[in-house]
Amino acid sequence: QGVADAMVHLGQIYERGAGNIRRDPNAALALYSKVASSNPEAALYGKGATTFVTAAAATTATLNPNHAPAAGNILYDQLRGDGVGSIHKCVEFFELAANNRGVVAAVASAEAANALGIIYEDGFGEIQMSVPKAQAWYKLAADDGHGAAAYNLAALLERVLDLNTVGVETDTAHRGKVELAIDYYYKRSHQLGYMATT
Repeated sequence: QGVADAMVHLGQIYERGAGNIRRDPNAALALYSKVASSNPEAALYGKGATTFVTAAAATTATLNPNHAPAAGNILYDQLRGDGVGSIHKCVEFFELAANNRGVVAAVASAEAANALGIIYEDGFGEIQMSVPKAQAWYKLAADDGHGAAAYNLAALLERVLDLNTVGVETDTAHRGKVELAIDYYYKRSHQLGYMATT
């Protein structure tokens, strides 16, 4: 157990960077993977479990759906920070979590669905913008009680109604229904305690 703890600790140092040691996510993932393959109990219950499980799950071929949200989050953070990682793998992990709501904790599943909405709303790397996909993921998360997703959905629907928005098609025949949905989801985000920051 002592060796596994030391490897996890060293992985955390590489993940974040410390002192003279530069941040190296690939080295961190390699250490986490070694511990995961030789000591799965450490992945679940050892010290530094959150960081460890997140990164270890991101490198395994078969991923426990309960680890998927964390794995997606660490990859997404790395992609936004230094461009290291795969957006397709990140989306795969978020989809696994969002589509397994009975297995994954509701909050984590909704968070994953909201993250997918964010990725698809504007596109990210090789993932093309898709308003219908963003809307579907935001709605799934909002209907599961995610306040930020409710707000994001209302804001997206507002943008869709703006006929001058480039690259977005809208069906004006349903404008009234969309306006009601916008109002509903803004109110829902407030009911769920979400306060947008500018």
